[in-house]
Amino acid sequence: MRSLATLRLPPSFVTALLVAGTSACGGKDTGPTPPPPPPSNTPASITVSAGDGQVAAAGTAVPVRPAVLVRNAQSQPVAGVSVQFAVAEGGGVVTGEQATTDASGLAQVGEWTLGESGAQRLSATVGSLAASFQATLTPGTETITSTIGPTGGLIQVAATGHPLNGLSLTVPAGTFGTAGAIRMRIAAGVTAPTLPAGYRVAGPIVEVHTAEPRGARLMTVRMPVTRAADEDVVLVLHDPVRRVTEVLPTVARDAGSVTAMTGHLRADLLLGPVPAAAVQAAAPGPLPIGQTGWLMPVVFSLPQPPVTLTVARWPVLDHGSARSPNGFGPAIPSLVVLSAAQKVQNLTGRIKGVGTPGFYAEAAPLAAASTAQAELAPKLQSAMNDLLTAIQPLTKAVRDEMLHRNQVASLALSTEPTVTALLPSAPGGPVVFANGVAGSETSIEVVPPGLAGIAAMARSAVSGYASTSVPVVPDQPPVTVESAAPLSSFVVAFEDIKDNLADLIQVLDQPARSAQRKAMNKLMAQAAGLIQPALEVQAASGHGWFQPDPGPIPLRTISARLRSTNDDPPALAVHAESGAVVVAPAATPVAAQVMAVAQPVGQPTTYVVSGVQVVNGKSRQTAPVEEEVAWVPFQVVPDNYPLVFGASQVTFDAAVPFPPQGGYRIRWDWGDSTTTVVTNAIRAIHDYAQVRDRRVIATLLPASGTTVLAADTVTVSTGQPYWQITGFTAPDPWFTDPLEPGETDHILRRIVARPEIGLIGLVAVPGGNELRLWAKSTGIWDPADCCPPTFVPADESLLLGPTPEVFHNDLGPLWAGWRHSARTGSDVSTGFWTGRAIGPKRTFVVKDGGTQVGTEYGIELVATADGTSLVGTLSLTIWGINEDGEVEQDSEHTFRLVFTAKRLR
Repeated sequence: MRSLATLRLPPSFVTALLVAGTSACGGKDTGPTPPPPPPSNTPASITVSAGDGQVAAAGTAVPVRPAVLVRNAQSQPVAGVSVQFAVAEGGGVVTGEQATTDASGLAQVGEWTLGESGAQRLSATVGSLAASFQATLTPGTETITSTIGPTGGLIQVAATGHPLNGLSLTVPAGTFGTAGAIRMRIAAGVTAPTLPAGYRVAGPIVEVHTAEPRGARLMTVRMPVTRAADEDVVLVLHDPVRRVTEVLPTVARDAGSVTAMTGHLRADLLLGPVPAAAVQAAAPGPLPIGQTGWLMPVVFSLPQPPVTLTVARWPVLDHGSARSPNGFGPAIPSLVVLSAAQKVQNLTGRIKGVGTPGFYAEAAPLAAASTAQAELAPKLQSAMNDLLTAIQPLTKAVRDEMLHRNQVASLALSTEPTVTALLPSAPGGPVVFANGVAGSETSIEVVPPGLAGIAAMARSAVSGYASTSVPVVPDQPPVTVESAAPLSSFVVAFEDIKDNLADLIQVLDQPARSAQRKAMNKLMAQAAGLIQPALEVQAASGHGWFQPDPGPIPLRTISARLRSTNDDPPALAVHAESGAVVVAPAATPVAAQVMAVAQPVGQPTTYVVSGVQVVNGKSRQTAPVEEEVAWVPFQVVPDNYPLVFGASQVTFDAAVPFPPQGGYRIRWDWGDSTTTVVTNAIRAIHDYAQVRDRRVIATLLPASGTTVLAADTVTVSTGQPYWQITGFTAPDPWFTDPLEPGETDHILRRIVARPEIGLIGLVAVPGGNELRLWAKSTGIWDPADCCPPTFVPADESLLLGPTPEVFHNDLGPLWAGWRHSARTGSDVSTGFWTGRAIGPKRTFVVKDGGTQVGTEYGIELVATADGTSLVGTLSLTIWGINEDGEVEQDSEHTFRLVFTAKRLR
């Protein structure tokens, strides 16, 4: 119990007490003395008891818990009163915010954790009574928060003694379309990522968080750093969740800072694998996981440690396409970098080309490159303009040194290839985009998509990069480049092509030639705006075009053609898996090339059929599609029907593999002005009125309509015709006089070779109207037999031609070499024949003096054949020679022999 001396009684109570005492000491007795009234339990005041004015780090609890004292009107502590504590400023957190005063009138919070930045204030209220507490953040622990809108802005630290004094972020107007927050603070208590030898983190690690997307302009980040004279510096952003690091493009550095440019400050936009959902959910921290990264200055020793990575290459050299004839620019290097960063299976061996350089075996990779180019090019152009404008004032040597060391550091810290822009030496020249794969203090190595090998660029401290020639695409002249700028995710919008790459990988993961893979290829082509060829077939020139049935495309004739129904492209390229290729305008037959590499007849073979456009003389692919093509010739058997004399009926069968699904007809043109049409049947029988050689045409037609699907030509033939000479006449008088009997037979032997057999065989030279004669000079042929005897000695059947196979004087000049021959008619059994045989030149001794040069002989044949009989004239020119071998003067004579023959076969 407290003594009265410690109480502060109200005056009315003291007066009442004195009055009562006087009365008791002798005054008038008014009755018993009343007890004093009880103390009031109504709070009259609330004051800070403890915890005001403390200093603590952001995000930590103040060391002394805030408390208040509640008194009544008599200034006595009031117990059992509910006090409400609340964070009034600074964004901190309080626990035990509703406290009850104890017997001493004191109420205390559970804990007050300070907020991220700004003034820190805690309030305590009891009814209308209030008290507040102030706290101060430890410098360097606060979170720097700023809202940046479409007009841009500046975030900076300019406080002497602050660990981040000199840090600034400049956001140009138009960078973001809407307002958004950017928060930065020193990441206390974190372990810096492991860096390669020669590299170290220099200075505080700054934790950055923002939900702002990639900006339309590049922001500029300046960060304080301390480095030695033999060190250089880069600024990096690190994702602590995926443990990936990228280097921001440096645009300036001095002894105390490094300045870089960037299109974003989000860790989830860095190149690298996507974190698993479980990792994201389990990751601790007050800021949302994924969008928070660590901004760090990294210094490295000089000379810069060399680095070499595995060469990453897109499997098909970049020739571009019909839409992009000059190559895909940044698309292919960016897809290579993204696939490597995401640890997807190497694209080599999965993306396949075909025989024509720059042509793809399926649509998906061509669509991926086309889409990536369309997505990347506009943003990249804007970002590169900002980047190049920032470094343009520097001398070439200084600029190249900065870009070069940035490139080597990017390779070393990310351990993945980079996208590198090879800048032209001439203003406005083409930029060549490549993949950086190696570097040292004095050189870098890059892989341009249009070059089969690696290009090296040397750098000196005095003049910077040396000029280097590299191709944009392989079939155009190379361009000269003189500088190289590494392009990380801070410049290249890789997030725009992630889905594109994922779609490509999904296609490549499907079984080859599966229906699902073909369907996905078609969808990617359509999404990219590629025009895939829709094919039509033509049996031969002059016939109509038709769309084949679903399934394998049948090529039924050797002259078959393919074309696309699209107006564009005007040409097709057909590639077989074996590598055989034909780039064919629509008017050029492709069946012959297909047949050369096809599987056995009737076995479908997969071909890559591509639309082709010729741009500036170069073939460029529009879109490929895989098609099964079957070499299934429409054929009639037998190819030649040997009709003998005395027979008149023929029977043919047609082979119709892969018959048209709607049915078919075959029209038989028999060569005698008659026609037969059969439906869904392959056999046809015909009777000829006259036995002779015929040309039969079988035409495959659909069930309705006149479109020719295929045609085959065969012959009805009595075989190669042979004639037996039936008689000679000699219209010239000197043929009987002065020659003695028997000499005529001698001349005939010399001319026609053994007329007692009398066989003249005729052969038509394929593809023309030339005739060749055969002399059958051995054996006896009974004309009643169907065929000549088989001649055993090969040299007894002598082929007549420009150069005789064997020179036989004993068979006469006719067989020494027929220099000129021709015929008319549909075959060798009809028409008009002509021929000349001219002997060699020789010098003759003329009787009674001198010499004479002339041909040894000359012979001319003129004949007409009507299929069964032959009538002709043989004219022989010879010299008269005496027994001394001398030529008689005026002894050159031409003897004519009119002959007849009958056809025996």
